[in-house]
Amino acid sequence: MIPEYLPALCKVVGVLITGALGILAVISEFRDATTKQITLAGRANILGILLAMMIAATGEWLTARQAESDSLSQAQANGKILTNVENLLTPLAGLMVSRVVDIDYGKSEIVKAFVSRLNTEAQAWTLQTQPQGVSEIDFGNGVKGFAIEEGSPAFPSNDREPALSGALAGLDLNIYFNRKPQGVDVLKASVGPSFDYQIQTSPYPGIATPPRFGPLAGGMALIYVPSKNTLYVQTSPARVDGEAAKVANPGGIFGATDLRGGRFAACIRAATLVGHEQESVAVFQTFRLRQITIRLTVGKAIILQPQSDSARYTQGDSSCFYFDMA
Repeated sequence: MIPEYLPALCKVVGVLITGALGILAVISEFRDATTKQITLAGRANILGILLAMMIAATGEWLTARQAESDSLSQAQANGKILTNVENLLTPLAGLMVSRVVDIDYGKSEIVKAFVSRLNTEAQAWTLQTQPQGVSEIDFGNGVKGFAIEEGSPAFPSNDREPALSGALAGLDLNIYFNRKPQGVDVLKASVGPSFDYQIQTSPYPGIATPPRFGPLAGGMALIYVPSKNTLYVQTSPARVDGEAAKVANPGGIFGATDLRGGRFAACIRAATLVGHEQESVAVFQTFRLRQITIRLTVGKAIILQPQSDSARYTQGDSSCFYFDMA
């Protein structure tokens, strides 16, 4: 940061030197009348001219740098103002929410049986013989997997995997935001934390509608990567003002809250299937919320992830994590 007084100081010093050189020119001879050699006053005049040129050039350079710095500061201030305006125009009801939930299938015999069925069936799948609602995904570097959408014959069903099917069908999401971060002990309270804003999504879209196939067209898909022994749930974005979600404090404006320094908490919970309650609970315990994406109406996105395992906690029958905004 250039001190504001420096450019002006250079100009003042330059003017003083120029004035001194003018006085010196009036009262002195720069060459000896006999030898034509440059006198001491002449040498002083030359040095003064060089010094004045250097100071003037430095002053111009400092002025240019100062103008550049002022422009940058103004641009940053304008950007901050524009951001605030965008936020004020971002209603809570316009948000889109999606999530990714990992399934640690090694901890559940029920889920392992489903994966075993997938492995057996996938051996016979080709591009032409894949069941409806199943698509192959190329992750690069030779790693491939499958997206299995709700409604596909390969998706968990009440007939073959009732506990897994029930846990997925009843999987919902709550997102809380507090301007002032609450302690983990408060977040863990079974009565539920207080909050400034809350977004609650119901079980995934498509559960009560005919299947629509395509990339996550049904709202939810199981992503299975055999070579990585990976199974996770991925949902398509759900608009919070639709049937799939609701918002507490609907009259509030999401962007009117300065998110910096605040704390998000996200919790998933699954319903149990009648007649398979214990198995459903055991299946849900293998679910691990990995990521929440909140997309604002202005196109920006907030990605929430647990910053460490210590950020994970349970709240009653919900599995949660919190995320602190910088």
